[in-house]
Amino acid sequence: MKKLVFLSGSLLLLVLTVSTGLVSAQQFKSQDNITVTKDQKIDSAVYYSGNNIDISGDINGDLYCAGSTINISGNINGDIFCAGQNINLSGKVDGSARLAGQNINISGQLIDGVSVFAQSVIISDRAIIGRDLNGGASTLSINQGAKIMRDLTVGATDININGSIGRNIKSAVESLTLGSSSSVGGSIDYTSDNLINQDEGSKVSGSITQNQPKQESSKPAILFPLASAIFSLYLLVSMLVTSLVLILIFPKKFEDVNNESLKSIGKTTLIGAVNIFIVPFGLLFLLITVLGIPLAFLSGLVWMITLILSGPLFAYFIGRQLMKGKRNSVLVMMAGSVVLLLLYAIPIVNIFAALAAGVYGSGMVVKYGLSKLSKPSYNLTK
Repeated sequence: MKKLVFLSGSLLLLVLTVSTGLVSAQQFKSQDNITVTKDQKIDSAVYYSGNNIDISGDINGDLYCAGSTINISGNINGDIFCAGQNINLSGKVDGSARLAGQNINISGQLIDGVSVFAQSVIISDRAIIGRDLNGGASTLSINQGAKIMRDLTVGATDININGSIGRNIKSAVESLTLGSSSSVGGSIDYTSDNLINQDEGSKVSGSITQNQPKQESSKPAILFPLASAIFSLYLLVSMLVTSLVLILIFPKKFEDVNNESLKSIGKTTLIGAVNIFIVPFGLLFLLITVLGIPLAFLSGLVWMITLILSGPLFAYFIGRQLMKGKRNSVLVMMAGSVVLLLLYAIPIVNIFAALAAGVYGSGMVVKYGLSKLSKPSYNLTK
């Protein structure tokens, strides 16, 4: 019992840490057009969701954004986590950037590294990436004057390099071209059916090693990270649509469930922890007994429903904390869903976000269900 209490307390601390971190953000916006002008200065992390996002001012904190067209020309004193159709990064970033989209153009200066997943990536002549550039793309162009201070690790269909790479290149690619103004401070290790295209004037300090793709695979290696990124984006969008449909159909029910959970956050977390970590063993026991197989399937179906609803409910819980003064349940769900989906997109953090959503979200479902149960009566009425 003590171990269960300790585990539940730890999970409660996790949920509260995630929620408190989100609430502390002073800037959360979800609207069609979002603008941060040059004279604006924001001293906090920001969470933006919109069609057009234009950031020219300074942000002293991490930037999380999702939109159609995203322009970042201001100074970001933190990390960037953004997804959009077109992303243009021309400002200074005192941190790293993780970007996913259709077209990505980087012309700014970053202290740390960059991770990209896109159809087209252009590193322009003014760009300086302080550490590594990695990810997946259909086409990657590193223009003359661009500098990547450490390694380039990318899967792509076509890579054209005219800038400088501080250390090594490791890539799975169909076509790799070193232009006349390119320079590589280390070695090149690439997997391709085609030989590297090296123009006169290009410089490679180390060795160049070509690896042949595995013959049993008929697809280019680059398709795997790109397909993974597209599938992840599909999952995120589908989860957002599911949450919005549910809130449109059951707005009052979401509010009731949220209010019930807030009566005792500790109890809600404890119930959720039992539902996530203990109930599966109970279902397994029922299956082993053979006679309990039908009951195990029925109970398992109910258990799966609690897991499916845990994400949307936890997103609504987050939105409620962020937008306490708002009375529009759809906007609340949109806000919470965007923040939760952004957390899901961040490596390592997504593990803790999923755990928090599963535990607290399923706890919300079960606690509300228990509150509505009445003592059964076995007396038959005439």
